Amino acid sequence: MKIYTFHESVKDSHNEEIQLKLLQLWKDNWVANGWEPVVVNNDLAQANPMYEELVKKMTDLHVIFTGEKIKQYGIYCYTRWLAYAMLEDDVEIFTCDYDLVNNGLQPEAVQNRKGLNLMSEFCPCFVSGMNKDFQRLVSFMIKISELRFDSLRGKVKTLSGVKSPIYHDQDVLVNSLSTRNNSYGPEMAKDLKFNLSSKYVGQMANKQIFDDFMFKKQLPKTLHFSRNSMLRFKKEMGNTQKFKNLSEDALRVNIIKEKFSK
Repeated sequence: MKIYTFHESVKDSHNEEIQLKLLQLWKDNWVANGWEPVVVNNDLAQANPMYEELVKKMTDLHVIFTGEKIKQYGIYCYTRWLAYAMLEDDVEIFTCDYDLVNNGLQPEAVQNRKGLNLMSEFCPCFVSGMNKDFQRLVSFMIKISELRFDSLRGKVKTLSGVKSPIYHDQDVLVNSLSTRNNSYGPEMAKDLKFNLSSKYVGQMANKQIFDDFMFKKQLPKTLHFSRNSMLRFKKEMGNTQKFKNLSEDALRVNIIKEKFSK
């Protein structure tokens, strides 16, 4: 079974050398658990007929909604779905971020419903669907952002309800499908056949949660080491910890290498 991820260099916000180390760890980790990892890039996205429309509209809306210019990383958060939409027809396509560690999830163990499966709820770090479902997701992100223009202008929120300085793909989902931010989210997700669950993914939100998963629980079968979680993780480690001088990106590379590499 193939598992796809998207990678492009974003030198204005990420250290490319560290990102390539993380990408290699991701490949080795998923191979060890019976998957065939495949990396796609923005060239594939640019072949999609919706590319120019998506980039133009989400670039403009980001400025209007947040007051800030969208960074290249933010653009790629959107265009990756166009790349996935260009993949093979009539098969379920599995995609994930390359900071998602496989903790023993075998391909045959994943049982999803028809439609777009968001396996970490509003965080699109592990998603499956047909290529047409990814194309449909892109159309949804544009249309719902335009439809809720007045509601989102200067009022983009995180899942916890705090004002957000960014409006990326995850923020579209959080602000449109979460009951915390509107009353019709779950019904809309159902109508769109967006299946939200957290069955397979554990978010390493902080050090305590990481310790709980690593030392007390067998599940979940995948663990998401996001940059934000590593920032919180680092703060909780204190000044006596061996990783204290590492960046968030370098920290997760070290943790993944230490805990999951053979």
